Amino acid sequence: MNRGDEDTSSGVIIELYDDQPSGATVPLPPEPVPQAPAAGPRAPSGPSLVRAREESFRDGIRATLRQILPALDSLESCYREATDKASLQQGVRMALRDLWDVFRSYDLERIEGDGIGFDPRFHEAVQVTESTRVPPGTVLEVLRVGYTLAGELVRPAMVRVAVAPVGTPPGDPEQEESR
Repeated sequence: MNRGDEDTSSGVIIELYDDQPSGATVPLPPEPVPQAPAAGPRAPSGPSLVRAREESFRDGIRATLRQILPALDSLESCYREATDKASLQQGVRMALRDLWDVFRSYDLERIEGDGIGFDPRFHEAVQVTESTRVPPGTVLEVLRVGYTLAGELVRPAMVRVAVAPVGTPPGDPEQEESR
């Protein structure tokens, strides 16, 4: 191309000059400033983040309550309509079954205790009873049920625990025989 010739194939007009000395440097246009890639919607921050978390928390509670409400309905219906002890027991049994279906879906489990060894990770001893029928440290009774959620303690079980009778020396043959 000669001076004044134009290349319009790319929509850009380029004038080429034959009169530039060889090796001459031609100033280049400035480089464009790189732009950050376009991200999706901005994540909430500051007060809007707090509001978003609170809303999400309320949504979770609302969903859980929707699952529990049928059990509440069963209890209320049972209370209103039960005419005898058997129908009252049946209504309560249905409500408990509904509640436990929801609880199991969240991996909530009861902490058992009667007849097993006291475990301070899951039991809270609130009473002790002298006993020769079972080894010391055996849970005699669960007074309030405890729970775990996905294996983590939610609430320890309140229990009554066996202890050796006062004055019984450790390793007493009488106590060993009664075990």
